[in-house]
Amino acid sequence: MLQTRRSLLLLAATLILASSPAAAQAPVTIFEGARVITGDGNVIENGSIMVEGSRFVAVGRRADVFVPTGAVRIDLAGKTVMPTMTDLHGHLGFQNVAAGTMSKETFTRENLIDHLQRLAYHGVGAVVGIGDLVDRMKPGGGRTGWGDVPLRVRDEVIPGAALFKTAGAGMAYPGAGAQGHASRADVMYEVTTPEEVRAAVEDHARMKPEFIKIWVDDRNGTRQRLTPPLYRAIVEEAKKANIPVAAHNVTLADAKELMRLGVEGWLHPPVRGGEEPDDEFLAMVRDRKARNDRPNMWFNDSGGVAVGGPEAWNDPLLRETISAAQIQEHYGEFLKNLTPEAVDRARQNARQSGVIAKKLSKVPFDQLSARLMNAMASLDQTLKSADHLLQNVDGNLAPQVQSTLAEAQAALKNAKELLGQDAPLENDLGSTLLQVSRAAKSISALVDYLERHPESLLRGKPAGAQ
Repeated sequence: MLQTRRSLLLLAATLILASSPAAAQAPVTIFEGARVITGDGNVIENGSIMVEGSRFVAVGRRADVFVPTGAVRIDLAGKTVMPTMTDLHGHLGFQNVAAGTMSKETFTRENLIDHLQRLAYHGVGAVVGIGDLVDRMKPGGGRTGWGDVPLRVRDEVIPGAALFKTAGAGMAYPGAGAQGHASRADVMYEVTTPEEVRAAVEDHARMKPEFIKIWVDDRNGTRQRLTPPLYRAIVEEAKKANIPVAAHNVTLADAKELMRLGVEGWLHPPVRGGEEPDDEFLAMVRDRKARNDRPNMWFNDSGGVAVGGPEAWNDPLLRETISAAQIQEHYGEFLKNLTPEAVDRARQNARQSGVIAKKLSKVPFDQLSARLMNAMASLDQTLKSADHLLQNVDGNLAPQVQSTLAEAQAALKNAKELLGQDAPLENDLGSTLLQVSRAAKSISALVDYLERHPESLLRGKPAGAQ
């Protein structure tokens, strides 16, 4: 694992050559005293975050994060810091939030940026737009003339806004794509024959989307869904163009066929409508991973606005960006019907969705065992090299970095015990990965810092010292 980063042997060579004047260093800022939610299941109380220039270089307990001389220190006591969220299923641009209206005319650069800034304010750092308004070919010939706003904004870094990428228009059977307001219900390519599929994928590929979304949903029997021959053709043509495919589907049968075809993402849980993933489907996931056949699959969980109950609509953060009058105008009827029974049903559905997600997350990937052992062997060697290197470092610095090494060595020891002969890999794989990750992060943070500040180690023991 750590071999993918720089080795400490290279670091040692860097230290030998570091007698030349150091290049100008980026300013270092320490944000300290906060409760830090790391995003990997851990919470650090009284934590510190080191930022060098525009890059995060260390996160840990306040007592363990080394503070270089001259660093700016910012007190965050009493506050909570967490990574931003990433939304792979965004519907943006059509709504004028202030006016409470929707239209294709509203899909402008300015309005899309307004949405991205609202997302950033609420903690979303990046989003992929789905069913975006972008010029595409019409089935009978000609172009829609809808412009290229999403394609331009995706290349920008906009202050105070979430990063934006686009999946383009997507594909569906006529009338069975995005539902809801008419302004966005016809933006996707509508296909009914393999010939239309080939032409649509070729046109879609020119947009260079993050992936192609397909809708495979009969909307409770009210629409003709995208049939297996059609979505099979979409996936095959997309593979030729090296574009991933992500699906919106409902049934277990479609989920299995999409898995066989090599679909990489699901915009919702892959099985819904009262069904659950069965052993065959889970075995298909294992097989894809084992064969390294598009193994980076992802599944979006599904919730619902009813899950939070009426009290969620009084959240102060929500009221800062949407007025009470707007909420009443657009959601008044919904809130009136949000009875305790309705909330309970929504929460039961969310729990069911969670059961499905948990099943998928617990797939035991047997081949991971050998990879983990190799990674730990490499990490163990790196720790030994670091320990040997630091034995020759002046005592003023060594205790600070030695604590990082001790933490990494303890985490590695725990990981080895979890992968012992008698340890059940299926039950302990998550814990093992966590321990290896902790060890790697500890030593990686140290390596990163020392590579940027080799002068920190240039106070070695005097010649002849014992």
